[in-house]
Amino acid sequence: MKLWNEIDALVEAQCRPDGPGCALGVFKHGKAIYLKGYGSKRAGERDPVGSRTVFNLASVSKQFTAFCVLLLHERGKLSLDDRLRRHMPEFGPRFEAVRIRHLMHHSSGMPSIPDLRWSDIMAGTWEGGGEAHVRMLARQAALNFEPGETYCYSNDGYFLLAEIVRRCSGQSLARFADLNIFKPLGMAGTRFVESVDLWISERAQGHRLVKGAQAAVAKTSHCPGDTDLWSCIEDLGRWERSQCEQSLGGADLYRRQTAPGKLRRENPMEGGYAAGLGVTRFLGSPMLCHDGGEIGFTSTLVRLPRQGLALAMLWNREDKPEKVAGLILRKLLNKPAPKPAPKPRRLPQEFRSAAGVYDGQDHPGRLELKAKPRGLSLWAAEYSLLLQHRSGALFWAPIGNGHWTYRLARARGGPWILTQIHEGKTVQKLRWAGKVSAKIPDLAVLVGRYLHRESGYRFELKRKGARLMYVDPHPEWNPGGALKWQAPDRIVTGGGSYAEIERDRAGKVRALMVCQPEGRNKQIRCVKLS
Repeated sequence: MKLWNEIDALVEAQCRPDGPGCALGVFKHGKAIYLKGYGSKRAGERDPVGSRTVFNLASVSKQFTAFCVLLLHERGKLSLDDRLRRHMPEFGPRFEAVRIRHLMHHSSGMPSIPDLRWSDIMAGTWEGGGEAHVRMLARQAALNFEPGETYCYSNDGYFLLAEIVRRCSGQSLARFADLNIFKPLGMAGTRFVESVDLWISERAQGHRLVKGAQAAVAKTSHCPGDTDLWSCIEDLGRWERSQCEQSLGGADLYRRQTAPGKLRRENPMEGGYAAGLGVTRFLGSPMLCHDGGEIGFTSTLVRLPRQGLALAMLWNREDKPEKVAGLILRKLLNKPAPKPAPKPRRLPQEFRSAAGVYDGQDHPGRLELKAKPRGLSLWAAEYSLLLQHRSGALFWAPIGNGHWTYRLARARGGPWILTQIHEGKTVQKLRWAGKVSAKIPDLAVLVGRYLHRESGYRFELKRKGARLMYVDPHPEWNPGGALKWQAPDRIVTGGGSYAEIERDRAGKVRALMVCQPEGRNKQIRCVKLS
């Protein structure tokens, strides 16, 4: 059939027979209409990926964790309005306002330890999960924001949901999900993995791009809840059928599963986040979706309820091609591919002064704009874009299968304001906060070792000529780099993180108040040890 041949061509262009592969599933009203494997389970071998090949679903796991919580809610074992402290009393009064629904909808304001300790996780020197991880979270000095105020993605929120499932059911998340989801649906190849020692039949090897070649990489620890559900395309088809038939619970459970959490500050572009599901639109149609990225794996699971259509794509590589899923959905909907972006125009001279750092006015985001001959290069936490000038104050940035629209303007004598626009509505506003400089005044007083006592996060600042360098304990996983200066007393990285300098009355540096991109960690006080 022509449609499937065209879809095959899209995926095969990204998968060599002896390279990391992809498992694809297309489902209509809960029935599999196309299952196909591409590439190999292991780079350098011809061991074909198939419909029963097992992958780490990464953050696609979250919808299964959330479903377990909804089952316990339906059975009266907990309420989504329960306070976190009811089930986890080790969390002190500063966490009093956090409720289970806030954890589920990423609106708890909970700090994210894995974002601080990522290089330790990769190097195998710190293992997330378990009681030690819970105690570490409970020691945190403050929330990032008031629960329910806004959205900020938090893996640790779902780690805590897994712990709540254990305490309310008397079973681990892995055991509860197996008895209440996987066994009833016949998902024999699916399980939450709690130990690196667990043997998994038909398992794909994860890969990372290293010096231009795909190299095998493996996890050294597991943290079920926010990730670490392993499954195959055939089993995801059984899950999709259960969603269509609503076979595991009542209508109210499924309504709650797809209802986005309510926030005091809405974001019209995001659409919302429900029970482990992003709620958005694709070409005007409602869409439920989630992507995942893990050590060695990436995943996508998309559902278009109006069309009764679902698409799953599982990759055993970290650098999945970003546009393929969208192009496949367009073909399934018989929609043309997006038009190529026009050639960038030369950046008008008046916008060159807009280069600098921008802070979110109504959200915790932060980014930097750099003037380029053909536009403004936007550098944020996990992505970079080229803002291309269209007309007047309007810019756009090609992304995925479409583009984002921005307006860049300033009142007379005022700072530049960068506004992101979606379907005519303001998504977010960022205010120019100043220019950055590679020259850091009084550089020598910043040199030293730093520690965040509540999480164990540590780093060192070293002098290299006239530059101040961030040095991670595991440079093989985080190479660090040169820091810049932003007046009056802030050092910044190229990726959107920054630190306010805390000094004593004599001007001596006592600590750095670290803020990570997208607000996942704010005001992390790292004391200067030497």
